[in-house]
Amino acid sequence: MGMAASQARHISLVARKTNVEWEGQQINQARTALANKTASLFNQMLGMTVPDCPDTTDFTKVQYSYNDGLNASTIDSYYQISNPEPEYNYVVTHSYYTDVYTGSLKKLNDPQVQLDTAADVPTLIENYNTKSAALATAQEGLDAKGKDLDDAKTALLNIAHNTSAPVSVEETTYNEGTKNYTIKVSGSDTVLSPVTLADKDGLIALIGAGTLGAEFTVDDIDSYIAGNQIYKNGNDYYKASELETLYAGGGIGTIDKYNVTTDADDLALVTGYNSALDAYNSYKSSTYTPALNEFNTAAREISGAMTYVGNCKLSVVDLASDESEAIRTELNQIVKDMKKDEINASILASWDNTAMDGDKVGNFVPGRAGTIFSFQMNNVTYFTTIEDLMESYNSGTGNNNIDGQKKMAYYSANYVSTKITKTERALLETDGAGRFTSVKFEDDTVKYVLNTETTTDTDAYNNAMNQYYYEVQKYEKTIADINAQTEIIQNQDRTLELRLKQLDTEESALSNEIDAVKKVLKDNVEKSFKTFAE
Repeated sequence: MGMAASQARHISLVARKTNVEWEGQQINQARTALANKTASLFNQMLGMTVPDCPDTTDFTKVQYSYNDGLNASTIDSYYQISNPEPEYNYVVTHSYYTDVYTGSLKKLNDPQVQLDTAADVPTLIENYNTKSAALATAQEGLDAKGKDLDDAKTALLNIAHNTSAPVSVEETTYNEGTKNYTIKVSGSDTVLSPVTLADKDGLIALIGAGTLGAEFTVDDIDSYIAGNQIYKNGNDYYKASELETLYAGGGIGTIDKYNVTTDADDLALVTGYNSALDAYNSYKSSTYTPALNEFNTAAREISGAMTYVGNCKLSVVDLASDESEAIRTELNQIVKDMKKDEINASILASWDNTAMDGDKVGNFVPGRAGTIFSFQMNNVTYFTTIEDLMESYNSGTGNNNIDGQKKMAYYSANYVSTKITKTERALLETDGAGRFTSVKFEDDTVKYVLNTETTTDTDAYNNAMNQYYYEVQKYEKTIADINAQTEIIQNQDRTLELRLKQLDTEESALSNEIDAVKKVLKDNVEKSFKTFAE
């Protein structure tokens, strides 16, 4: 029993020692992995670049400027023409700031639109909302008819096979009574008569082909017929203006003859255009115009009940008075800028700007009087519309709907400082030392003396400094993160090192005990064999 127990003990100790040795190997491998992580963090730190503070000299440049007597301008950029001409050697971009009259739309928070409680407000609102919805439906229908008309017109304008040809005229006479021209061509007289309504389809096909030129359009055919602006003989057409010029010049010379071929395809396009035009006009007169008139009546009725926006008194804009020219000009500017910026503003529905040309003032849409209001806020006059007022009023709650109203659109036009930039060819002269001394632009006969100054792009420098501060913070955070990770790794390594020392002590103790057990086993073996030997 003593020997068996010693053998079992020996096996147990050997197993424990093997396990201790295996655990020590695992710890050494873990410490190696930690060392690799530390090396990787160190290499990452070595690869980092310390941020450089920007220098103001990097944002300093020579700035050229001049004054044309009206504006102080600066030269923003320039580049040399590859093949300089005697009068121009550079392409120059220059700019100046000036006040530009600009229309704008703003939104008023919590407008508190108020109606006169003495009026039958519920009835007025119900009537307005009903007529407004009916007008919107009618407008959708009119837009659809208008699209059909545009499509038919586009198809008509794609006719391209009609031609014009010059005619040599030997003599031209004019009959004041019949308003006929007679031209003698190759010895034969040809009588030219003004077109009539019977010629309308042929005229539509001719103008649709673009043969008569851009000044004639299919939309104005009735006016061309009424004004005797086009003459014809058979399928040959003539411009009255050219006939008048020929007649006034002595009646001898060359005149253009315009031919229209009314084949089946052309006539089909003309028929389609006429049908679309009739459908549009019929819908407009039978549906849209009555809906518009009923809406205008409802709008005018409720306009009289509109009283305040907040504590600002509302006034209906009277564009018929002589004193309203300034108001009309301001509204015109507002509408032009709404159209230019493609802003869907309700004021466009009240203002006819189709005739706007340059600085011409537009007109109030007939029948929409009483739908634009003015009010003063902080001693400044602003404008709004019945649609904007009602949209906010209808969204409110409480007594007279005054609470919780949605933002209200309102309009004004003011002078806004605007940068005007132009790029053009110019002649830049130098002082021989590399600096420009004067500039002369292609659209200006005056040579301007250039002022030279050194300027620092403060905005760019501040942006660079902000970027530098950001890079410094990011650099310091990365360093702090690396240090924190390194500290964690070091703590883990110290823990593993301590555990390894414990395993070394345990392994040494196991070795000593194994040696002692081996000696006991050896003594047992010797005693046992000696006993059997005796």
